[in-house]
Formats: sequence, C-alpha cells, structure tokens
Amino acid sequence: MRQPWCYCAEIPQLSAAAQVVILRHVKERTRASNSGLITHHALPGSQLVDLGAPDSPPTPELGLDGDWLLFPGPVNLPPPGALRRLIVLDGSWGQCRGMFGRMTKLHTMPRLSLPPPTRPPAMRMRAQQREDGMATMEAIAAALDALGDAEAAQGLYTLYDVMARQHLAARGGPASIAQRPLGIESASLDAEPDEDEGGP
Repeated sequence: MRQPWCYCAEIPQLSAAAQVVILRHVKERTRASNSGLITHHALPGSQLVDLGAPDSPPTPELGLDGDWLLFPGPVNLPPPGALRRLIVLDGSWGQCRGMFGRMTKLHTMPRLSLPPPTRPPAMRMRAQQREDGMATMEAIAAALDALGDAEAAQGLYTLYDVMARQHLAARGGPASIAQRPLGIESASLDAEPDEDEGGP
C-alpha cells in the first residue's frame, strides 16, 4: 500500500512579478503528481481554475492586454514589460490540446515558448511523449526565469525537486534527486501521463 505524503511544510510563499493563471483539466484534481495545485499554493497571487468542475471559480476573462499563453513552439520570449499575466494549461498533453481547442480566446493570444528541458527523464514524475514536455511547476518556473524573476523560479524548482523526490520514492524510484542549477532550461507542457501521474 502506498503511504500518503504531504508537501505543506515545504511550500514557500513566493512573489512573482507576473500573475499566473492556471487552467487545470478537471481530471487532474485527483492526481497525486499534479503540480499545478502546489504551484498555486506557492504563488499567493495566482489563480487556479478547474475547467469542467461545477464547484470551480469561473474562468477569468482571457485575452486581455498583457496576457501570454505558455505553450510549446519555436522559442519566443516577450519584450520586457509586455507580459503581465501568464496563462498556463495544466493537464496531460492530450488534455491540454483539448482545452486549447475549445477555448478560442487562447488561439490569438501571444505565446511564450521556451527551449526543451534538460532534466533527465528518470528524474521526473511523469512519462513524456514530447521532448519539450514538463510538469506545470517546472514550466512556470522556467517561464518566470526567462522573464527575469530568478528568485520565484528557483523557489519553484526547489519545491518541484521535493515533490518529485517524494513521489518517486513512493513509487520505488530514486530516493534523492540532485538539485537543478538555476537557468532558462525548460519548456511548456507535460505529455501524456503514465498510470497515475498528473500535471500540465
């Protein structure tokens, strides 16, 4: 039987210059490895909306001036000061494609796209089908890093390492994970999960 674990004592309270809005697929609510919720708790100014859940807060208006969507593609970073709100889809890659297809406001939004991740696949909570696939928390950390918000980025990277270490240990994986150096090194969305892994 798997033992429950809690990250509560490890969650820092981070301040990010850009507001983060996480649009999470409703099926991610019950996944132990979903990092979107933990990211939301670490960023007090962020918003988390469970799409398709009747008890979730309403989806905020999208496409406002300064809104950028974190999404895979050719590397594209906003000019200084252009991004005020980062919109993030949280789910498996298939779930994210579905959410993107249904939410037409996202189609014309400028995209923040980052280089592929460098983290070894064996040190990740979730199986990836795309070379640019990452957990939501890692993707947001990389985006903040690219925007010059190094302190918030490092806080999320460290928190993800704690989360991944516990998750992998519970699955019989490595008991420790090397700390990641700070830098712009990740991309956007998670790929399809394996049997019980969740995230963006």
